[in-house]
Amino acid sequence: MSIRGIINSLKLCFLCLGHKNPRAKPNSELETRRTNAAAASDSENPLLLSLPDEIIYEILSMLPVKSLLRFQCVSKSWLSIISSPHFIKSHLNFAASSTDNQRILLMFIGLDNHPVNCSVNRLLYKQPIDAIPTNFPTLALRGEFAVMGCCDGMMVCSSLIKRCYFLWNPSTRKCKELPNLGIESDELENKCNVFLGLGYDETNDDYKVVGIVCLFGRNLKPCSVKIKVYTTRSESWRTIEEDFPGDYILQESSSSKFLNGKLHWVVKKDQHHKSIFTVDLETERYVEFQGPDCIHYTMAILEILKGRLCLLCNYDCRHPTQMWIMMEYGVKESWTKVLTIPRLSYSRWRVYKLFGASENGEVLLDAGGSLVLYNAKDRSFKNYQTGGFDGIVYVESLVSPYANDAPEKELQQEDQSKKPGWDR
Repeated sequence: MSIRGIINSLKLCFLCLGHKNPRAKPNSELETRRTNAAAASDSENPLLLSLPDEIIYEILSMLPVKSLLRFQCVSKSWLSIISSPHFIKSHLNFAASSTDNQRILLMFIGLDNHPVNCSVNRLLYKQPIDAIPTNFPTLALRGEFAVMGCCDGMMVCSSLIKRCYFLWNPSTRKCKELPNLGIESDELENKCNVFLGLGYDETNDDYKVVGIVCLFGRNLKPCSVKIKVYTTRSESWRTIEEDFPGDYILQESSSSKFLNGKLHWVVKKDQHHKSIFTVDLETERYVEFQGPDCIHYTMAILEILKGRLCLLCNYDCRHPTQMWIMMEYGVKESWTKVLTIPRLSYSRWRVYKLFGASENGEVLLDAGGSLVLYNAKDRSFKNYQTGGFDGIVYVESLVSPYANDAPEKELQQEDQSKKPGWDR
């Protein structure tokens, strides 16, 4: 039997069990039902008993998260496989190896506009769009949260009104509120900006959130920078005891990018000097990278493209945007300009952000809240008419905000009415 035939047979086994797609809250009651259903079905599936474990493991590792959440109810052995740390890593490695598993989370402007997620490849190759409504991480963040960083399908989110932060996997709908950053009350009397990044420390097998706290004096000039680190294993913040220069200012639009075990931000010392600030998640030490010369006098947006650092240098409305790629990591001389993107004819000055690139030379962009596809060969744009939004690219995964994945502690993600902001 072919792999496709086996997968279809497995799906039939699941349907015969009579279980519905679990759209309920990810809480301990649901986990209990899954365990009981799995235990009861172990002896009822002759196909499951006839397949070698390694074949089942390989097939499951290639399935989307939505199917795996369903298949946890198929049998007790499947529940054990899918929830194991080793399988979660294997599934992530397979998902990250192809752009087929990359999706964009689009967060629309407005309190009642729910986010949607859709396939990057479908947008890049002009296929029918599969925009799927997505619940807010919690009702407490409804319509007023921002994603500040993403790694392995998990996101670190910030409330735009309250000073609170969350880890969230939109694929599994698991969400966890982070403890207070521990900023002193007298520090809050002056201006304080907090920038977060999320990455994976492979040496210690731990996900870490890095918080850069920029404190300003009464004259609004930067007076100090504090670096705090949260780990999913310790479930607490601590301050990195190192002398960080206090004259760094992160761009308001600067979101973190994770690559090669490090988090990256664009920072500036003054109006005419910018660089790339990195924090190594293993050593927890910082390093500065120099960008191309255009970084100093443009709105520079840092991205990751095919495993390399990428900069979009946005000039004013009269000049095109330049795309640069660092061909050799950490080497300033390896920055190479690969593309020039003209301004949209109907656009005032808009900052371009990169979502992806196709094999035939087209790039998917956020053009100031409009989703567009730019064809470098004929210099044409396709506008997807999405309306105002903010977005981030992620890969579907089973990675949990909890080191031990304890469902009884998780924030229950409430059932929410689906009101996507994108009229499909």
